[in-house]
Amino acid sequence: DSLHYACYRGNDDIVELLCLKGANVNSVTRLNRNGLHIASLRGHIGVAKALVKYNIQINSCDYDGNTALHFAAENGYK
Repeated sequence: DSLHYACYRGNDDIVELLCLKGANVNSVTRLNRNGLHIASLRGHIGVAKALVKYNIQINSCDYDGNTALHFAAENGYK
């Protein structure tokens, strides 16, 4: 969806706008990943901050049991 694509691309302004306009911040992909998982995989800190501001579930697990923190750590992002 649009929110996930904006998270993937690292566009924090669009993520902010979509959340402000009522996007479901906790929507998930077919792998049960939310926008924070996606942003964490790619190191997009601005996106992560925007999602946290809109109360994304930060400890949500994907189908393999990974959280966003797992992805950030695995890829060397602080």
